[in-house]
Amino acid sequence: MEEIEIFSTQEKGFLYSIVAIGCLISSLTVMKMIDLTDGRFTFTLYTTIGGIATLCLPMCAKNGFLPVLIARGFQVSEIHEIKI
Repeated sequence: MEEIEIFSTQEKGFLYSIVAIGCLISSLTVMKMIDLTDGRFTFTLYTTIGGIATLCLPMCAKNGFLPVLIARGFQVSEIHEIKI
């Protein structure tokens, strides 16, 4: 079966980079969230946001590059570092 490329090489690079940018932003906010609330709420919130972004990703892919970029930014992968 033939592969169909949806995004250019440059756009693929942005899609990989936005995950790292999202992790940097989340690392700045996660500590403040733990100070304001407890660790369990923060874990639940970040996991829910990441899960919703993951579920929405196929729908975003139908709508173009920018929605996919935003969804990838919300796929927080740093949540495993929170110690409850």
